[in-house]
Amino acid sequence: MMTIKKLYDQELKYWRNKNISLFGVDLIDENKPFNEIQQELKDSCDKYWNVEKPCKLARYLNSGKLDHDAEKKIKNSYVLELNYYNFCIDVYASYKDKNGECSQYKVCAIPTPSTDLTWIINNAHYVPRITAVRDDNSLVRKQSYDTVRGEFWTYNLETKNFTCVLKKEPFKTDITTIFNEHLSPRSKALLQSCISKKLTEDTFEEALSKLPLIKKNSIFNYKFSRVEYFEDIIFNSRKYAQPLKKILLGINNMIVSQAKQYTTSGEYLEGSLILSTSPIFSLENFRAVINVYNGDFKPAFTYTDTVGFFDSFKTATTPEAGRRRLLLDNIIVKDGMLWIKHKNGKETNMFEMMNNPQNLRLSCISSSLFCNNNKAKRIMMTGKLTTQAVPLQDEIDSISHRMRTRVGFIDIEGYTYGDSIIISRSLADKLRTYEKKIIRLKTDDKVYKELKAKYDENRDYILDFYDLKKLFPLKNSAIIDSYENAKVDLFDMVNEHHCRLFLSWEVPFSLGDKISNLHAAKGVVSRILPDEEMPTLTKKVGNMEPGPLEIIISGFSVIRRGSLGQIFEAWANASGIEFEENEDFISLASEKYIDQMKEYSKNSIVSYKGEKIIAPVGLMEIMRLNHHACTHVSISPVDGDFNKMLRLGEMEKFNLLANDCTSILKELSIRSIHKYIGSRRLVEDMWYDRSLPEHTTLSLKFAQLLKSVGYSINLDGKPLVPSDLSSVEISEADESVFAK
Repeated sequence: MMTIKKLYDQELKYWRNKNISLFGVDLIDENKPFNEIQQELKDSCDKYWNVEKPCKLARYLNSGKLDHDAEKKIKNSYVLELNYYNFCIDVYASYKDKNGECSQYKVCAIPTPSTDLTWIINNAHYVPRITAVRDDNSLVRKQSYDTVRGEFWTYNLETKNFTCVLKKEPFKTDITTIFNEHLSPRSKALLQSCISKKLTEDTFEEALSKLPLIKKNSIFNYKFSRVEYFEDIIFNSRKYAQPLKKILLGINNMIVSQAKQYTTSGEYLEGSLILSTSPIFSLENFRAVINVYNGDFKPAFTYTDTVGFFDSFKTATTPEAGRRRLLLDNIIVKDGMLWIKHKNGKETNMFEMMNNPQNLRLSCISSSLFCNNNKAKRIMMTGKLTTQAVPLQDEIDSISHRMRTRVGFIDIEGYTYGDSIIISRSLADKLRTYEKKIIRLKTDDKVYKELKAKYDENRDYILDFYDLKKLFPLKNSAIIDSYENAKVDLFDMVNEHHCRLFLSWEVPFSLGDKISNLHAAKGVVSRILPDEEMPTLTKKVGNMEPGPLEIIISGFSVIRRGSLGQIFEAWANASGIEFEENEDFISLASEKYIDQMKEYSKNSIVSYKGEKIIAPVGLMEIMRLNHHACTHVSISPVDGDFNKMLRLGEMEKFNLLANDCTSILKELSIRSIHKYIGSRRLVEDMWYDRSLPEHTTLSLKFAQLLKSVGYSINLDGKPLVPSDLSSVEISEADESVFAK
């Protein structure tokens, strides 16, 4: 099975080649100093612009199609310069004016191809998604007529006549001309799938007669493209540059603008760029297929023919549902088609698999070991949570940000009730995340002068709250106060007037932060215990040594959420057992490894405060999510875009409500009205008579909620919520006492 890192590297290679071919620029790492980036652009210009066979954009500019002053341009005089203000690439060339004098003029600006699968335009990172376009150029058999429509021609199956549909520049309609000049690779592949013999000029009409009727929104009626979609916009927009009149070719505006865009046949299209926040987010959207629709009509792909091409579960849950799908890992896009890349390296186009689709269901972005045993909702959530992972020091790779940990599925004294999770202090230290930011400053700014003086005096100077507040004046003070070890990594001097300031800081892991495993078992960490107080594995199980566990997840939550796969993932990782694709089913694993499972379970003894229990344990991969309690607080509605708070979990809300913190609750804007009303009524009843409600279940539930956030209730000297590891049983008499 392909890993996220391998998939990312594969797409990065494709992305690099496409940008060199189209824009003549190698990938740029914006975290490098400005002068190094500029040198790389100079190298790209020498390799792909000022040469005999330049990049595609240079060829179009040289031909006069995109540059109406091309005849006055000095050959091979291009210069590429990085724009300090918007981080786009400005393209210059030298021209002769009417007086015969040579001067340099700006021709256009192009997006900066980044190493995170994005184009940088106006300092923002945009991911180009895969487009699926259904237009008049696609070969299709009309359902209402006995006619085949091709690339600007039609074929009547009864009369066997071809007709050209172009009014301007019509072409000959003999078989030779149509077959050799007006049949795309995509159309030829579709026709080839209709006959058992080789598609030639002699078998062309036979294939046309056997062309199947395909549903309107079937994926087999769409052309699929990536960068080619944006090439079509640039090269067929009928826009051009006139550098001598200072009229530029607005490439960046064309591909990002929300204004109407059209295909070569005049059909209106919706754009397919999306803002990115991280490399893993870029990867998901770089492999996302967006159904580019015409006007207000928003069709979804038919699901019956997407098996083996699209991820079965990863789709948008917004009004885009069904229109935006994720490709499987072994699917590539080429010649307007989807191709299946087999293990032996052979590639099969989508039409060859029309009646025999492959059986793969999930991409590595939304899959994990034994995840196919979970409820569909959990599988769908896995992909979403994966793109929210943040960097960690001991992560498995720099793309997925996953970390392997020692886990136990145990319920302890109510602390793991609901979504609440317990972790060890040492793990909390490992979950510290790292953030970076590049700020542009003028050298005459007061902030620049103050920080430069401190930096020159001490390169290891740690920025204090007031330093950060000057750099981020619109950011919440509570967020800034949570940053630790903030420092200046580099003063990148662009010129004597401008500087790029490289900052970095750490965000420690604290109570209220969220983690998740690869089975969408996300939860809020409610307690961080010293390692010596954590439940401890007493014996070696598989390859897992005895010692304190690092994460405690409720065993009941596994059942309630229907994510049983996580227990078996933990077992497989700890046992060192690897499963082939489509073999990681619980039923198959239990049958094959039943003896190992019995021995593993027998030795899975966990000790906590002198009490012992057999519980599911193992090694599990987790992620810290971009849901930090300290950096998502809401202090003021004035913050605008910076006010991206985290909605607290239900346990925290109950705690605030029980302490009469209604103002805080109101500001937090509770998401679930049902939970709010139910919990408020429960607490208000307690306020009036100062006693627990008569309903035993409710009272015990509320006590468990309080226990999960650190409060313990004793009644007649007995804990209302006893330890789940305790061997003491609660009698019916005790339950009646608790009810009172």
